[in-house]
Amino acid sequence: MATAPTASTEEVYLFNRNDFERKRLNKQHELLVSLCNGNLLHPHIPKAAIGRLADIGTGSGIWLDDVAEKLEPDLEATSSLTEREYAGFDISAAHFPANPRPDTCYIVHDILEPFPNQFHNFYDVVNVRLMVLALKKYDIRVAAMNVAALLSKFYAIKPRPYSPSSLWDRRVAGALIYPSDSIFLEEPGGFFQWEEIETRDLSFNPPSETTTKRPDSQILRPYAIEQAFKELGLVDVIVEDYNSINRLDLINHVREWTKAGAKAALYYALLRGHTVKNEEEAWSASAGLWEAYAAGIDGGIVPSLPLKMILGRKVSVGSAS
Repeated sequence: MATAPTASTEEVYLFNRNDFERKRLNKQHELLVSLCNGNLLHPHIPKAAIGRLADIGTGSGIWLDDVAEKLEPDLEATSSLTEREYAGFDISAAHFPANPRPDTCYIVHDILEPFPNQFHNFYDVVNVRLMVLALKKYDIRVAAMNVAALLSKFYAIKPRPYSPSSLWDRRVAGALIYPSDSIFLEEPGGFFQWEEIETRDLSFNPPSETTTKRPDSQILRPYAIEQAFKELGLVDVIVEDYNSINRLDLINHVREWTKAGAKAALYYALLRGHTVKNEEEAWSASAGLWEAYAAGIDGGIVPSLPLKMILGRKVSVGSAS
């Protein structure tokens, strides 16, 4: 489905937008799914009733493709849903697939800007993942508020909303038409799922001077996401912990992933930590640190990948907010 861009603020992305980065994103997705024991969606989300899903910071759209494939058998096995719809939002269209699935659209949008009204109260599940290098700690509440506005307040189970136009045109026009025989379930509301690295729990075995530097105090932390969920009135907030530290099957994958992401992460830490004068000095200093960092990992240091999956849901129609 054609991309329909909306205005965005200045882009924040510390990796190159090229084919190599697309492949890195896809490998990262595979690693994270393995780390989460194959859970693309939190086990508490009732998959059979999901009709509309959105992915924020979607990149290449691989999460959407993967979750659509996994959910397809549920769609075929139940008569309660006649279709599913998927949407990927990102600050740049550079990695959007050239030939997306017919049930999927991709939209350019900045998470720190309010989403257009036609997307509000629309999605049964919204997923956000790994914003650690894109957002600062004080950005979290704004980002979470913007995303929470997308969550549906109820499920329209049978049939799904329809209109004479395409899925994308429906969103643009905001013309959600529900047939008279629709069945609305007030419980639960839409689910907000956010997966983020817990920088506090990053570890390296054995530790070294390069790998034991403390993260920037302004860096995004999962506890701030959990707090924002609760402040925004989301209910049934759950935090699921995953860590590669005891996963022997993931050691080599985490090593390669850590090296691939370290250069941008080190640059970010130097620049936002105000330990350098400008971007050029940050790139130069981070390059030297990265060489020592990568050499340590190649020499046998084993990094961990701690991840938290935070889940909350919007209060249903008629519930207290």
